[in-house]
Amino acid sequence: MGKLSREFHHLFQSRLRTVSAFLCTIPSYWCLLYKHFRKPILGVMDQPIFLFVPPALRPQWLLQFRELAQDSRNLFVCHTAFLQEQVAWQTGLRLPVARYLAVKTDRWRWRPGGEAARAALVVTQPTTRPYFLPLLRRFQEANPGLFSELVGLEEVPSWREGRSDRYKRLAEHRAAIIFPYDVHFVKLLELYSMGIPIFLPSDFYMWAFTWTISDSSVMEDDLAASFRAKEGDPERTDWEPWRHPYPPHCATVGLRHLHPKRCAYWASFSDLARLPHMEYFDSLPDLLMKLRDVDDEETSTTTTSTTSTTTTSIKTTTTTTTRSFSGAAGPCGAFRPGQLERW
Repeated sequence: MGKLSREFHHLFQSRLRTVSAFLCTIPSYWCLLYKHFRKPILGVMDQPIFLFVPPALRPQWLLQFRELAQDSRNLFVCHTAFLQEQVAWQTGLRLPVARYLAVKTDRWRWRPGGEAARAALVVTQPTTRPYFLPLLRRFQEANPGLFSELVGLEEVPSWREGRSDRYKRLAEHRAAIIFPYDVHFVKLLELYSMGIPIFLPSDFYMWAFTWTISDSSVMEDDLAASFRAKEGDPERTDWEPWRHPYPPHCATVGLRHLHPKRCAYWASFSDLARLPHMEYFDSLPDLLMKLRDVDDEETSTTTTSTTSTTTTSIKTTTTTTTRSFSGAAGPCGAFRPGQLERW
């Protein structure tokens, strides 16, 4: 990567000379391409640092990442508290959290209307979790008086066809039932920003730790342990001590292996547990009963609270991140805070 980053700088330094700052996401390894430009780097991370990095390169990359993240010109942020702990485990650095913001969808507010007003939207991953919606419908068939209709996300015509009014149509549904297929996903934040009442399984951790973010193979426990063995060294004051009972992973990709206690523990660091004003159900019959007993006035108050939470998150994240990064950009002058608010 050292040679590649130098070649990248040589090829693009004239074309990019007016750039005030660089943005990099995943894999974070590619942030090294910007190193020789000596400009501020904003690293927005939603995966552990070793994702897609060949094992042989990971020890060197760990040192390089620490150097990048500790450079006062740069700002690296994690999108959830869970990833913050994963990065702390891997690197000994505690990065700030900047949640993904659904700024494009909060223009549509929850407003039940038409046939959708009698239906609950079911959000799941059909390819890997195909059974939740059929099971719910079977319970509904056995208890027809509990709730009017259940509709899968992909069954909504405007969504399936990718129409411009698709989010407006989603906001017309009575509620959204989400069976998480990851510990973080944008669809939850989009529905939340619109104020749609959201129902989640109380044991969502049994299914949510599916993708690479929870896979121990990209966490490099041995490498982290070798660095943590030096925690007592007085010269290692910059290494964040580990305060948790478990390493920050609990499953393998596809849930071939799962440690329930660990997953339950780490689930509390997910937005699925940390965002306020969401309902949790213990079983499918319990869910149908909760949907039947939804109080319109109470639900209206809740949806106002969720949109207020989203607005507050947007203001807090953009203000904090803009202030930090604008300070790093300093004399560049061309960087404007409004630019950051749109990323």
